[in-house]
Amino acid sequence: MTQTQVVNSVGISRLIEIIEICDQKAGGVVFCTTRPILMKTFKIMGLLTKARLVARVEDLATLD
Repeated sequence: MTQTQVVNSVGISRLIEIIEICDQKAGGVVFCTTRPILMKTFKIMGLLTKARLVARVEDLATLD
């Protein structure tokens, strides 16, 4: 997600599909981005109820 500037409604719907598939098959999804606009968008759209968000790859080690 490093190169992503914004996510539109089509992108959000696709992300929801990916999250649902990964949740069933792999136990969940973690997105990694430091872009405040993406963090805010994910939170507003409710994506963080089904996925996690970290700012750095190194933060993955601290997840449950």
